[in-house]
Amino acid sequence: MSKRTHYYEGFLQLSYLEERYNYLQEKGFLVYGAVITGPTKELLKLREEADFIDVQVGDVALWNRLYKGERI
Repeated sequence: MSKRTHYYEGFLQLSYLEERYNYLQEKGFLVYGAVITGPTKELLKLREEADFIDVQVGDVALWNRLYKGERI
């Protein structure tokens, strides 16, 4: 057993992930909403992605790295 396999199966107890992944690949899944953050220009690129049916902007907050993520 490799170190990586041992880590996933032993420590993280994630040995079931491959089974779950295969199920999702076979059956598919829908996501009805998500909250994401990032640079405006990058987020606007999501409009061009075929996987996204509708992109809406909700709450917008300015973030300044100098103030460690505090809203301004």
